[in-house]
Amino acid sequence: AATAAIAQITITGGGDAATNTPATAAATPATFTVVGTLRLTDGFGHASSTGYQPGCVGTGGYSDIAQGAAVTAYDGTGVIVGKGRINSTLLAGGSCELAFSIPKVPSGRGFYQVEVSHRGKITVTEQEARLGVDLTLGR
Repeated sequence: AATAAIAQITITGGGDAATNTPATAAATPATFTVVGTLRLTDGFGHASSTGYQPGCVGTGGYSDIAQGAAVTAYDGTGVIVGKGRINSTLLAGGSCELAFSIPKVPSGRGFYQVEVSHRGKITVTEQEARLGVDLTLGR
């Protein structure tokens, strides 16, 4: 079962490159980067035993979950608005934590969906997407 909660986010964009005018604090950036984590609570092993260094990787039915796995963002209508990858892993506290980022996601789409590998889409509001996405996979 997958759940969505709030983690962290990095905001990019805004400003006018043609005139070298910086964005103001009140301006809404045209794009943002969704940053989040996927926590595997079972079905994982130490990455060194599978040839990856360091961290963790999914095993058995979760073998598609590893550093480099695709992460996709969709808008509320199902249109792909960004693609990213799992970019780091950490074996900690009885779980496998995998960090991901999806750069240049356009703002103003209302609801967004985030999908890691082929594990199903989780729907979040734009505000939640801007704050970050924390997903859990496992029993």
